[in-house]
Amino acid sequence: MTGQPKMKVSFKALLVCCCWKEFLYNDKPLALKQKEMEAASSAGEQERLKEELKEAKNKAHRRSMGTICFMGELFKQGMLTEDNMHECILKLVKQHDEGSLEQLCKLLSSVGQDLDAEKAKVSPGSVQGICGLNLTMYF
Repeated sequence: MTGQPKMKVSFKALLVCCCWKEFLYNDKPLALKQKEMEAASSAGEQERLKEELKEAKNKAHRRSMGTICFMGELFKQGMLTEDNMHECILKLVKQHDEGSLEQLCKLLSSVGQDLDAEKAKVSPGSVQGICGLNLTMYF
């Protein structure tokens, strides 16, 4: 490492970066398992891979719920911005599955009252949602 300047990276930056990547790319291993199951040749192997996929989905769901809770706490501590939270909400709203809805509910129940408090004041014709949050931008 001669000739290369040493960069200082804060723990906060690493924590937020890892958490954000976990949120964005949590479903990648499931796609690989799905492809592996579809490519299986024998029925026994397909059944084994089907069980592994089911177990992986359960594990991914538990992990993503933990990530969502953690991200909510990071927001409360001021380590994530409102823009980050709005991106999370938007991603969860666009996914049309039960797990994403559950994650969205968990996120909004933990940070909804703090999120966008001034901007969320109800204007005429807006959709008022959970905790008085103006959800017009998502629908």
